[in-house]
Amino acid sequence: MSISSTIKSIQDIMRKDVDVDSDAQRLSQLVWMLFLKIFVGAVARRLPIAVAGSLSLA
Repeated sequence: MSISSTIKSIQDIMRKDVDVDSDAQRLSQLVWMLFLKIFVGAVARRLPIAVAGSLSLA
């Protein structure tokens, strides 16, 4: 599945949410979801290294 079809699918799901009124709000929420997904993935990749290195996240 390509990234554009994935985003289109997410947008279609978000359009069903009654609390989101406009495309600008949907875009804002989508950007935050993508940021958090990437951030959590980055932390998850660093965590085993930090645990092995005596919990130093610096």
